[in-house]
Amino acid sequence: MVDLDLDQLKLNSPLPFIDPLSITLDKVIGEGGNAKVYKSKIKEKEYAVKVLGNMNIKDLIYELKIAKQLNKSKQIIKTFGFSFKKQNDNTIFMIIMELLTCKGDLYDLLQESSLWNSSRYYNGSLIPKPNTDYVFYNSDESLYWCFDYPVDKKLEIIRSFTDALLELHSNGIVHGDIKTNNLILYNENNRNIVKIIDLGMATFQKEKKLIDIEYRCGTKGYRSKEQEYYKLHYKSDVYSWGVSVVEIWNGDIWDIDNPETYSSLRQNVLKKIKPIQKNHPELAKLIKDSINPNYEKRPYMETIKKRLDQINFNNDHK
Repeated sequence: MVDLDLDQLKLNSPLPFIDPLSITLDKVIGEGGNAKVYKSKIKEKEYAVKVLGNMNIKDLIYELKIAKQLNKSKQIIKTFGFSFKKQNDNTIFMIIMELLTCKGDLYDLLQESSLWNSSRYYNGSLIPKPNTDYVFYNSDESLYWCFDYPVDKKLEIIRSFTDALLELHSNGIVHGDIKTNNLILYNENNRNIVKIIDLGMATFQKEKKLIDIEYRCGTKGYRSKEQEYYKLHYKSDVYSWGVSVVEIWNGDIWDIDNPETYSSLRQNVLKKIKPIQKNHPELAKLIKDSINPNYEKRPYMETIKKRLDQINFNNDHK
């Protein structure tokens, strides 16, 4: 029965089957859930190959259909095909994607040590004095870390990220798991652009309405209130956009001492909006609108792009 299903997979897949014997897996470059992504070679050409354990074949075909729909997109990772092989009593599935030359995902970039300067409290003051208002306290180290990343570079990332998510939505697809781990800052033609990766939770949505989903998609902290209750909307991605922008602007959000409930994680986000409010009130207002607990009150990505383009960032260096 399994072999018959695999034959059906070859016949019904929207993307081509690639001989597993031609695939050479190298080092792991990413992982999450039940999947690992390997830097790989196929006929001397480099790819990224996502390797999954046993999974529902219908779910795999659905993911491949979404990938094919997005293969002409400029800011969504491209998928070239799939493969599978038997390993003991299991079947290992592989999705073959473009290899993006970068240092890691956007979360990795934000955590680069060169972007952070540490301070301690002495006699009621932080020494040395932080260069920006974006300061994160690490209770494990008893240190205050200042995120010192230029506004123009943050803005470049956020504008490209906005374009990428708008492109995804314009193709009739909701991602369902937007976060900095699923964004890649990729250099193309001497220009940094954000590409969205990991389409494993993405869904087609012809109409812009709230739908029921079988599982709670998304990641704690980034997912919207409706996702907590097994529902999804285009504006669920908008909520995740807002949280991700707060993280990009502050360098970090999450207080590891807090319990990981929707309410406590949301409080982390709201706390980190305060320095943005001080320096960029219009951006803070846009973020607050995007993370409204009521999805109906959030703007669509088209409106977010328009409002973002109208904000003047020239009056502040922080």
